[in-house]
Amino acid sequence: LGGDGTLPAFRGRGLQQLLIRDRLGRAYRQGLEWAHAEVQPESGSWRNYRRCGFERVYSRVHYRKSLSAQ
Repeated sequence: LGGDGTLPAFRGRGLQQLLIRDRLGRAYRQGLEWAHAEVQPESGSWRNYRRCGFERVYSRVHYRKSLSAQ
């Protein structure tokens, strides 16, 4: 799962959780056993996925390098 979110004007109403739960129900009815999502740690999306029963399996490490300071 991923790419879900709500516009700022509609946040705080539980809409993202409804979207997550709806997609989980659809996946279950189609016979899928696992659901996976990537979210920013400690973000609103992270909290919503936790509320929907997801647990952290691992965290990715991201690297960056400024190209302007060559």
